Amino acid sequence: MLELITSPINAILFAGSCYLTLGFIGDVLPFGWKSLALFISFSGLFSIAWTTSAMVGLTNSLKGAWLKRKQLADEKSRNKGLRNKSPAA
Repeated sequence: MLELITSPINAILFAGSCYLTLGFIGDVLPFGWKSLALFISFSGLFSIAWTTSAMVGLTNSLKGAWLKRKQLADEKSRNKGLRNKSPAA
């Protein structure tokens, strides 16, 4: 579209390098477009931070559900054990 980088492969490598903040591709943008790499890298950092926070939230929810299920199973086995005991004669 803008033809800032002539080869599509180089454009993909540049965008991936910036997005993941690895920096293995040199600065290939023309003068006046140098800040584009900065914006791409910030969007990558924010998306990684957002994904990490979502995963931590899901992990906490999963842990809560697991503990509740374990507690219900323990109560069920305790109640079952009480019902099976015969009264002392």
